[in-house]
Amino acid sequence: RCPETLVRASRRLVEEAGCTAIALVCRLPDVPGDSAELEAYRQGAGVDVIGGVEALVSRLVARRLRLPCAHAPALEVLPPAAGVSPRAAAEELGFTFLPCVLANLHAAPALCAPASGVDGELFAADVDAVIAPAGACGGAAVLGLAARPHVLLVAVEENASLMAARPELLGLGGGGGGAQVVYAASYLEAVGIVAAHRAGINLQALTVRGVSAIPQL
Repeated sequence: RCPETLVRASRRLVEEAGCTAIALVCRLPDVPGDSAELEAYRQGAGVDVIGGVEALVSRLVARRLRLPCAHAPALEVLPPAAGVSPRAAAEELGFTFLPCVLANLHAAPALCAPASGVDGELFAADVDAVIAPAGACGGAAVLGLAARPHVLLVAVEENASLMAARPELLGLGGGGGGAQVVYAASYLEAVGIVAAHRAGINLQALTVRGVSAIPQL
């Protein structure tokens, strides 16, 4: 309700304590333990009902302060559930998820302006490959990188999404000068595709119906 309060508090941490990354913990409304949405999420088939709010909050602070920022929700403890999906198991063990946020922010890259001269700076032109869920390719980062012809976009089918923002529906990979799009069944396959791409191997040569026969040498 008061996003500017978060921004002011975060700015004080930067200016007075010299913080280089911000971890936010907000008390969010609890989802009823018997709700269909929560049960679907615990089974690995539903949507995180508070994920959108978390993304907006952390993005706001990151954009205003130009620092890495991540959010960990503070929720009431839910009774243990049997048969929780492995994708949601970590959230059954930690109720603010703050340890995970702190561990990853510790290694988060700093944000810098173009041509800042910072050692180890990385820009979009330096990115050769992107791995994303096949149904969630509509974000600004993926679309921006997919517009570059040197980029390989690996769309993973197994990470199902309700967004339905697939590359073919967004006009990506159609030979219009943007990224090459390759579909992978799993993240394990996606890693293999990127490794082959980095080694300069023609990906078509790795399939049964890959490159056509060479007529003569």
